[in-house]
Amino acid sequence: MTEEMKRFHFIPGYSPTTLKLIERLKTGKPGDKLTDAQPADVCGKNTSVGADGYQSLQSAVRACERQYGVVWRRVRDTGAIECLNATEIVGDANARRQHIKRVAKRAVNALGIASARGSELPDSERPKVMALAAQMGALAMFAEGRVTRQIETKKAPVTPDMGSIVKLFG
Repeated sequence: MTEEMKRFHFIPGYSPTTLKLIERLKTGKPGDKLTDAQPADVCGKNTSVGADGYQSLQSAVRACERQYGVVWRRVRDTGAIECLNATEIVGDANARRQHIKRVAKRAVNALGIASARGSELPDSERPKVMALAAQMGALAMFAEGRVTRQIETKKAPVTPDMGSIVKLFG
C-alpha cells in the first residue's frame, strides 16, 4: 500500500478506495460519462457491477450527491456512469417514484394476505399489520402519477412541507 493510500485510513467512514473515487467524481459536470475502466484507473479496483470495487463506487456516488451536489447514475447496458443535469435528475426521481409505488402496492397486497390469515398471526402482531398497511397504502397513494400531476397543477411551492401537500387533497 502506498503512503498516499495509508493516509486515507484516518478519515472515518470511508475506505481509501472510496475516498479516491470521491475525489474524482466530485468534480463531475452534467453530461460527463465515465466508463467502468476510468474509475478503476483511479482507485485500482474493478468498479463494474458485481466486482470488488462496485460498492466503493456506489458509496462515492452517494457521498458526492450529499456533500457536493453532484448526481451520478449508472447508464444501463453501457458499463458507464453519467453525471446528470437537472432535467435528468427529475426523470430519475420520477422513475424512483414509480418504483416506490410498485413496491408499496405489493407490500399492501402481502399485508392483506397476512391479515386474512389472522389465525396464524399472534395478537401482538395485528396492530403492526394495520400500521404497516396504512403506511404502505399512504406511500402507494402519494407515489401515484395522478397525485404528482395534481400537485403540479395546484402550483405547490418549490419545497413544500408535508402539511401543505396533505391540504392539497383535503
